[in-house]
Amino acid sequence: EARLVEIEAQLPIVKTPKDETVDWKIYRNTFDNYLIKYPSTWYFYPTEEEGSGTTISEANLLKIEELPDPYDVNHLWINIVAYKNENNQSIQEWLEEYEAGEVKSQESIFLSGASAVKRIESGNPTFVQMPVEVDVITVYAQRDGKIYRITAFPWNSKFIPIFNQIISTFRFLD
Repeated sequence: EARLVEIEAQLPIVKTPKDETVDWKIYRNTFDNYLIKYPSTWYFYPTEEEGSGTTISEANLLKIEELPDPYDVNHLWINIVAYKNENNQSIQEWLEEYEAGEVKSQESIFLSGASAVKRIESGNPTFVQMPVEVDVITVYAQRDGKIYRITAFPWNSKFIPIFNQIISTFRFLD
C-alpha cells in the first residue's frame, strides 16, 4: 500500500482544460438536425427553410448603420446551409458539380464524427454573390442524405481561432 501511495504521488496532476465556449449561445436546428455554439456577443439569423442559409455574425445585420462593408476583412460572417443530396454524391462529386471557386487548399477532417472537407477557396463562389473576388474558408460534411456547408467570409487568417472554435462545437443531432 505504501508503494501505491508513492506511485500516485509521482503521477502528474492533469488539469481539465477550461471550456472557453461554456458561456456561448446554442442554436439547435431540428429541421437539418444539428446544433452549433456561437459567442454570446454575436448575432444569429436562423432559417428553417430548405436551402436557405443560417448566418452568424459579429455585426447586427438588422441595423443598416451597423452593417460592415462586405469586403472589410475585419468582420466575420459564417453561413450554414444543408442541401439535399438526393443522388448520394460524395463530397468531392458534389463540390465538382456545385461549387465554382478556385481551391487554394483542401484537407480532410472530421466534423461531429462525419468525414468532412475543409477548403480555402478564392474567386467568387456562387453563393457569396459579391461583385469582387474574396477568399472564403468552408467546411463541407455529408450525413443523412444532406451536404452541409459551413462558410466563413470574407476570409482573414486572424479568424482561424474563432472559426475553428465555432466549428468544434458543431454536432449532428440523432
